[in-house]
Amino acid sequence: MKYPVFYKGKEVGWVQVQQESYGTKWDTVCKVDTAGVLRLYGTKAGSEPLRIGVLEPASEEDGAFHLRRALSQGQLEAAGYADLPEAYILTENGRGSFHTGDAKLDALIDAGQVACRPCEHGICVCVPFEPGKACPMAFALTACTIENGEAVLRGKKTGLFKMHVS
Repeated sequence: MKYPVFYKGKEVGWVQVQQESYGTKWDTVCKVDTAGVLRLYGTKAGSEPLRIGVLEPASEEDGAFHLRRALSQGQLEAAGYADLPEAYILTENGRGSFHTGDAKLDALIDAGQVACRPCEHGICVCVPFEPGKACPMAFALTACTIENGEAVLRGKKTGLFKMHVS
């Protein structure tokens, strides 16, 4: 199957995923304007991102970054991925992994003030919350739930990591 790959909320390429008898093989081609080291991650709700590998620098032939990688079924299961990832993203230099498509939220994610992670049916943006104290996500608190000392904003995937607050 072929899936889009996203970098900073924008589609930048594709990954071809093929299940073999020994495990799973990924073949990735992405065009990104960066001098950083790009890592491909697979994601699914309720699991930590699966690091698939580091892309080779852009070639002069096609100007694209490439990655070919295979993982055994045992490696996938040990990482919590008995089922394949649902989405694919690139991160630069190992920093950050998810973006929402909302400029204010993404700026907080990039600044490390809030965390963004997969959750059931989409993504969750989370920040520590204490009543009466300043909260960097104050502009969105009316759309949040408070759980275990965190303000949690849930978003549904309608494109990859584009948030529509419900």
